[in-house]
Amino acid sequence: NKRAWREAEQSFRRALELESDMPTAYVGLSRALARQEKNTEAVEAVLTGLGLQHHLPAGHFQLGAVLTKLRFWERAIQAFETGLTMQPGNLLAHQFLCRLYRRIGQDAQAARHRQRLRELAPRGVIEE
Repeated sequence: NKRAWREAEQSFRRALELESDMPTAYVGLSRALARQEKNTEAVEAVLTGLGLQHHLPAGHFQLGAVLTKLRFWERAIQAFETGLTMQPGNLLAHQFLCRLYRRIGQDAQAARHRQRLRELAPRGVIEE
């Protein structure tokens, strides 16, 4: 619910007041902001975290998710693909990429991620 996400936002902000160079706290803040539809702030928060630590697969995933909400399809694809170089088994990233590539008409790329989902996920776990 909205109240829980507001509280989460406040908690992450307090944590960052104590230790401003904690990249995972920026990712968490981004998630809390995005769940409240504060998407521009969510992008800024996750980019700050990624600026502190580039090798952060959860950060790239979060960036891709928020950019998808903002309809920046190509940028979202880039974020998810970057995250997959660090965490190739991320099922949700493959699922997002499948949908995003279909949306922009790159069916071969969508098929590549659909195949990867089939290889990684037990039958019936992932919705295509």
